[in-house]
Amino acid sequence: MSLKLSKIVSLMLLVSLLSSLAACQDNVDNTGDITTGSNTDDVTAPEEIELTSGVPDDVDLGGATVTVLNAPQYENFLTLMNAPEETGDTMNDAAYKRNIAVMDKLNVDLQILDYDYDKGAKDVYLRQLVLAGDRVFDFIVGTQHELVKVVPDGIYRDIMDLPYVDIDKPWWAAEYIQRANFGEDKRFFIAGDISVEFIRDIDCIYFNKTVYENYHGSRDELYDIVLEGKWTLDKLLEVTKDTYVDLNKNNTPDEEDAYGYGLIPPTIPDHLYYPAGAHTIIYENGEPTLDVVNERNVTITEKIYEIYYNGNGILYKNNDLVNQEVTIPTKFAADDFMFMFGLFYFSDFLREMKSDYGIIPHPKYDETQEEYKSLVHDGAPLVCIPVTTPDEDIDKVAAVIEEMAFQGYSIVTPEYYNVVLKQKYARDSSDKAMQILDMIRDSAFTDTGYVYNYAIDNVALLIRDLMNSGQTNLATAYAAKEASATTKLASLIEAYNELE
Repeated sequence: MSLKLSKIVSLMLLVSLLSSLAACQDNVDNTGDITTGSNTDDVTAPEEIELTSGVPDDVDLGGATVTVLNAPQYENFLTLMNAPEETGDTMNDAAYKRNIAVMDKLNVDLQILDYDYDKGAKDVYLRQLVLAGDRVFDFIVGTQHELVKVVPDGIYRDIMDLPYVDIDKPWWAAEYIQRANFGEDKRFFIAGDISVEFIRDIDCIYFNKTVYENYHGSRDELYDIVLEGKWTLDKLLEVTKDTYVDLNKNNTPDEEDAYGYGLIPPTIPDHLYYPAGAHTIIYENGEPTLDVVNERNVTITEKIYEIYYNGNGILYKNNDLVNQEVTIPTKFAADDFMFMFGLFYFSDFLREMKSDYGIIPHPKYDETQEEYKSLVHDGAPLVCIPVTTPDEDIDKVAAVIEEMAFQGYSIVTPEYYNVVLKQKYARDSSDKAMQILDMIRDSAFTDTGYVYNYAIDNVALLIRDLMNSGQTNLATAYAAKEASATTKLASLIEAYNELE
């Protein structure tokens, strides 16, 4: 549906909050203060630098129509991109203002085409549509694990030199973009604040402050543990030890009882594995190479097995989306779990929770690991341009992509990150809590093998298979796939290098 053009007043709402969102900002001390010496009376605040879009103000697209295919991971996320009118909902209205701002500045008719989920798998639909030469949309904002499957089919344009777009700007996720593409001379995908779903797919852990206080005394102690660099896989096991309570008194651990946490195979193993320093692909002499079985990966796998099977405070649930998004959040909200593993968007499931909760990163492997890392889930949105978009339209499409990302950074992200996530859901506005949220957001990353997992025989998700089957032998699991994965990676790289 096309949106009506209207004048936007004050496009830079909440600008004072944007500095915390810069992906590559300078570090500050643990209090969040910038220090310049012992005489704080003479400290002069640094001069604010106005951030501007990469699209010059004089760019006028003359009322042209640009159509984007909006294809997020789940159908219920469609409204986070497409907002035909204001409804009073915080995120809908922010998206509406962003879209209007883009159209107003560029003099463009922005049309957002929501993906019809009745069409089935997005990768199959895109392959068929683009290879048939049908120009239904000009660019795509869609799910990572779906879009990357069809890279070898040559249906995307190389956008390494896309006009107006500078991925070092804070509204683009530079490190993530580099890892989502092979090498330095081609680029088919970019990602960032063009879709707030990118932030919502960053991993984190929720902790129930009431439950933690009952066991450990201080409801905010975990913040200090995190900031001191001591939040590790071993610490997770330590604080959840002896947390099982037989609430229904039937002498059998079941869903009616209380635990340290609940776990299921899908998604969660990824977010214990990669943030602890695991990897799937390394570069040797500039060439991507599989490196699945190494000392680090093996020891992390064994530690995750302990978390899954050797603790006494765990409710283990079957592989079921209902368990992930209903059963486990419900028990967490009912004070039956100390922790809930998930992503930022899991806070949507806690709106009615009575007890306070905090948000912290997934653990480091040990205290020698330099920093916390936050994996962006493989359902995160990527931006790409199909080959059906002709050369003569690339400039105007690029202008819309850049302006949507900039306005998303200026309007939508602050509403979600600073208002919805930091105020409405987390219920904790302390300096330490806010510092940790910023830390999680700023440490977002991915692994190249994780991005292209489904093209390399699923070897980047072996950790899921192992936890699902209750095993730890990564070498054995990989051996069964090594030949196939190596061949498929070579074919993928060859196809990638041949694309124009």
